[in-house]
Amino acid sequence: MGYILNVYYFLLLCDMSVLSNIQEDYLKAIYKLSRVGGSSGGTSSLSHVSTSALSNELGVSPATVSDALQRLHRQGYVSYQKYKGVGLSQKGEKVALHMVRRHRIWEVFLHDKLRFSWDEVHERAEKLEHLCDEVFTNRLDEYLDYPRSDPHGDPIPDEHGKMPVLNRVLLSDMLSGQKGQIVSVCESDPLFLQYMDKQGLILGSYVEILDKEPFDNSLQITLNNRTLSISDRVAKNLWVVRAPDSELLRGSSLEKRGLVVESGGSS
Repeated sequence: MGYILNVYYFLLLCDMSVLSNIQEDYLKAIYKLSRVGGSSGGTSSLSHVSTSALSNELGVSPATVSDALQRLHRQGYVSYQKYKGVGLSQKGEKVALHMVRRHRIWEVFLHDKLRFSWDEVHERAEKLEHLCDEVFTNRLDEYLDYPRSDPHGDPIPDEHGKMPVLNRVLLSDMLSGQKGQIVSVCESDPLFLQYMDKQGLILGSYVEILDKEPFDNSLQITLNNRTLSISDRVAKNLWVVRAPDSELLRGSSLEKRGLVVESGGSS
């Protein structure tokens, strides 16, 4: 029996089609970083990622990243050349999008059904995304009534790996006098999300840029008819759909998830 198990594990290791959880994490991280601006929300075209950026994202050494990318390259999931960065192949992008889909659907389940707050779902979904196949994911999607976005406002790819695209911009890139609606966040760091809760920066809220401080690029904004000052760091972590485009979100995924609010109101 022990001999048979050893042979099985040897064949498993040699099977170039089998991906480990760590390899899946690599593909998902490459997808995230390869979006211009570092967002995995489907707002821009794919580009190559440096090994140093991937090392920082995954918290591992550059040498470890290089070894992992060479294996993924041999398996056909990435295009990798030393010192030139890495990009996903069509095969690798398909896997990455399915991982993103699983992750975001699990986040919706944890938030909507188990009542975890939006700053508690990411790390749990990181573990759960590896425990289900596509059939289970599709059943969970059906159970949740096909959500279009996760609790952080990011769009969820469909079962074919097609990512919805929002015409959104960073709040930090908006100019004085411009208006829009906060639709998602760049980072899901719990401390940042808790800060947003304290400041009332709720997804679906309407904002107007009153002034931009040249010294540190901090912003003075109106948020649902109250004045608020926010740092450039915060503004760089908020995605906004500019008016009149924000009106297109009525009846969209944000409204379906209860995130679109009337001007001057709250969700």
